[in-house]
Amino acid sequence: ANQVNWQIDGSDNNDWWHNIPAVNQGGVENIAGVTLPIDSIAEFSLQTQSSSEVGRNPGGTVNLVTKSGTNAIHGSAYYYERNQALAVTNPFNTLGNLPLENVQWGASMGGPFWKDHTFWFTNFEKQKFNIATGNSGFEPNAGYQKLAQDQLTKYGVAPNAATSQLISVLWPADLLTSTVTGNPVQSAAPEFGYSYNGVIHLDQTFNQKHSLSGRAFLGQGNQTAPVGQTDINPYFFEIGPIHVYNYSAADNYAISSTISNSVTIGVNYFNQTFSDAKTGFGSLASSGFVTGSPFVNAPNIQIQGFEPTGNTPPEGRNDITGHLDEALNWEIGKHQLRLGGEYRQAQVNEFYHRHATGSYQFKGGVGPWAGDTTLDPNVASLADFLAGYLTKGSIAVGNPERTVYSHAFDLFSQDSYQVTPTLNINFGLRYDVMQPMHDSNKDLSVFRPGLTPTGIAFQGVDIGDVYDPDYTSISPRAGFSWKPANSSGTVLRGGIGLFFDTPNANPFLDNRPGNSAPNGLEGNPGGSNPVFTITSGNETLVAGKQIIPTATLACTQANPCGAFSIAKGFRSPYNLNFSMQLEQAIGTKAFFQLGYVGSQGRKLLSLLNINQPYLGGAPGPYSGSYGGNYYSDINQIQSIGTSNYNSLQAIFRTTAWHGVTSQLSYTWGHNLDEVTAYRGALPQDSYNFKNNLPGDRGDYGNSDFDTRNTAVGYLNYEIPARS
Repeated sequence: ANQVNWQIDGSDNNDWWHNIPAVNQGGVENIAGVTLPIDSIAEFSLQTQSSSEVGRNPGGTVNLVTKSGTNAIHGSAYYYERNQALAVTNPFNTLGNLPLENVQWGASMGGPFWKDHTFWFTNFEKQKFNIATGNSGFEPNAGYQKLAQDQLTKYGVAPNAATSQLISVLWPADLLTSTVTGNPVQSAAPEFGYSYNGVIHLDQTFNQKHSLSGRAFLGQGNQTAPVGQTDINPYFFEIGPIHVYNYSAADNYAISSTISNSVTIGVNYFNQTFSDAKTGFGSLASSGFVTGSPFVNAPNIQIQGFEPTGNTPPEGRNDITGHLDEALNWEIGKHQLRLGGEYRQAQVNEFYHRHATGSYQFKGGVGPWAGDTTLDPNVASLADFLAGYLTKGSIAVGNPERTVYSHAFDLFSQDSYQVTPTLNINFGLRYDVMQPMHDSNKDLSVFRPGLTPTGIAFQGVDIGDVYDPDYTSISPRAGFSWKPANSSGTVLRGGIGLFFDTPNANPFLDNRPGNSAPNGLEGNPGGSNPVFTITSGNETLVAGKQIIPTATLACTQANPCGAFSIAKGFRSPYNLNFSMQLEQAIGTKAFFQLGYVGSQGRKLLSLLNINQPYLGGAPGPYSGSYGGNYYSDINQIQSIGTSNYNSLQAIFRTTAWHGVTSQLSYTWGHNLDEVTAYRGALPQDSYNFKNNLPGDRGDYGNSDFDTRNTAVGYLNYEIPARS
């Protein structure tokens, strides 16, 4: 999905953060945040391997076209509801007939303001849902608390004043009353939410040569849902209010009978925040549990075997893209020329305060009961918590919020040349430039050893860009369609093209690595407001004392810091896409198609730990002192991934043959993805994306998917009409 260029009425609908649609994007747990009302859509198109006019992403372009008004007033109204009244009760549900409700209703209408000249169309839709998930999980209920307290009594350990009071604060009372242990508890807590969605479209026809149109989509909503299948504590369901606005205006002008011009301008606005459903836990400090976090969200407390608290720290983003598109059409004899270009300015303000509330683990391996193999592990971990025996803790200190910008433009030219009545050739050229993300505050940094004493270089101060700009993205496209002479219903088509990809922003700013490296460019320990992720472990908490001291922050040899980087020579990823297909009509009611489709991906984005220890356990190459800073994991984005896809595709279709419409399709495909790590350039011979390989596995790591075969068929019989 994030290699598709999403548009509405030819205007940008991309959320640069994920490179997925802004309108119709999934929110919490992929629940639709806002939706473009179905009755507002006139048509949609999906183009793959298309002409040089289409770019930004190599997977294809999806364009939704909204309806316009006409000289007559037309409208529609609809209502849909699904609820538990007619639903079969889940046999695994022990709580009775739980809520299962989804209501969606709306209305549309369009007509003229001024007949034959000015038209309007509008559509409103609301969705509301309330669905109990029936999730099951373990909670520190009265039964478990008694067994854990028995262990404290047995070993003469006093309850810790910093932790023993927290259970009644962080868990609702109804989840703690049970005395049953050993079995998960089922919850009736539902996921719920709503969205309001509206479209208005205006058209003005000045004359036969000139028309102007404008469209606005406004959507806002909210969703609250568990973040996992064992999440049953409604305090820590995730809540995600969302606002999405998408505007566009288009001007079409026929300069002459052979020349026409179109200009489209648009703005795409996306804003969404995430948090726990319940916040306001700043009073935990008064109970003695002092985290040092500036937020009132609950800390992430993980008592092994039980549902954690503080699942969602305060986070979110504001994503705005402005888009200008210009295209000139010119017909010259057998040639249909199209020339033009696009300009985009993308802006993201991201405030993902991951780990800022602190993460604290209690695993049952610290207290005197740790060696008791007969003890329920859940009881042991809860006993550690009640006694304040911390296994491991970590917290991020500093401000990771950043506002980044990127400017992109492209130029294209293409020609559709009707060589003969049976042969058409399309060819064109496209040139793309996308500026590396930057900001005016000079607080984006990368690890560049040797460039500065600490190895941390800041964009706008030490370096001009976080990686070198790429001015070589030139993509030729060519295709043909040929009907052989003396053939009956036979057409041969083929195409090939180079397609560059606009990398989405979140790998650079919110990578969520599995090691101790920062999330991205905003998380390096340097500058006027450095971000540090510090850890502590195997200690007994003291009420009123900050769990992890943050008064003195430094990257020491005993406590090294992680770092993040982008390879200086990072290049725009691209795909070479190609296809060839034979189409054969069988009479007037049947059709057969046999095709080959392939794709070669190069310079694909990959993440490597460039400070991974050498084989044998020796420290990585950047583990020494850099201006007094010591580093552990250093993650670097590189453009070293490759992929290839090959498929054979066949379709047989009949249409209205004695009232029967049917289709049978078959696809045979093979896919190979590979990441090459160059021997000698890295501390180990090979890497994979997330984990450190334990030994020498050769010069490359790959994921070779088995051959995939799919056959899909359908048969539809239409009853003949009777007089």
